[in-house]
Amino acid sequence: MPFRRLDLMCEEISIDQIEQALGDAEANDIYLRERDDGLMLASLVLDEKLTEHTIDALEETFGRCERFQLLIYDIAGRLPRQTETDPKPNGEEKKIARGRISRDELLDDLEPGSHISAVYLAQVLISCLVAAVGMIRDSVALVIAAMVIAPLLLPCMSLGLGTTVGDLAMIWRSIRTAAIGLATGLALSLAIGLLVPFDPGVHEIATRSEVRLSDLLVAVAAGMAGALAVTTGVSASLIGVMVAVALVPPLVAVGLLIGAGDYDAAYAAAILVTTNVVCVNLAAVGMFLLQGIRPNSWAEQDRAKIAVRHALIGWGVLLAGLALLILFVSPQNPLENRW
Repeated sequence: MPFRRLDLMCEEISIDQIEQALGDAEANDIYLRERDDGLMLASLVLDEKLTEHTIDALEETFGRCERFQLLIYDIAGRLPRQTETDPKPNGEEKKIARGRISRDELLDDLEPGSHISAVYLAQVLISCLVAAVGMIRDSVALVIAAMVIAPLLLPCMSLGLGTTVGDLAMIWRSIRTAAIGLATGLALSLAIGLLVPFDPGVHEIATRSEVRLSDLLVAVAAGMAGALAVTTGVSASLIGVMVAVALVPPLVAVGLLIGAGDYDAAYAAAILVTTNVVCVNLAAVGMFLLQGIRPNSWAEQDRAKIAVRHALIGWGVLLAGLALLILFVSPQNPLENRW
């Protein structure tokens, strides 16, 4: 059973205040001592399922302290081991066992994905370069290597989280970061397509210029799996998501095919890129909602409801439009092969 340790720092803290703030959701252990700088330090050990509730309760009670700090730590192990048959603190069954990390931990994990940095741009360029070489050489291994780098997945996840919690600044940062990453990758692949002679009919390029309705389902499922992986802290699961709903190879295919003058195939590859972006964001918002991720304050909850409603409507309309394009307009396949 995973545990967390919370370190609460404030000018004045008492165990009675902490217990009153937590209510029925008691911590397993509470340690209190005075630091050299005059602050009181309270350390709490608790089941990770109670982390979000505890953070909210402590912030509400002690957040007005001038020097308030709350730090969250993973606990690698704890002895004696607590089993599922051990008695639980009063009221713990009443709390929602979400089976995920807390909202604040999730924000700390995904918020960097909304920022543009030299490392992010370097990852985009490296990923697109590896994908372009792999597709031109028709090398599956190189294309998969580019998928695993997956620099464009994090801005989509941070956009979904920002939407769910109503963080408008995070939403706009994520949109800007994703747009600049897509534009950077497209520019590099277009330059390669103009400068390097290649066969547009090789398998690794041709498969990215064939988009079908089943690709919508795969992208939605992969987006949900990605959101589930980040909310449960199982980052290894993201590798499969990166491969299943990769954005870089079809983006590179668009640039290469435009450079080669094959505009019909480039159009189909662009539909695939757009499909993956839309489905990942729609699925991420839906999964974050199903996981019970909500803002803490009432004002933020109202803002989040508006953001979620607009996002679900917007992504849903785009998804329906893409389905119609694939079914009736897409030029690459006869109608009977578009599933």
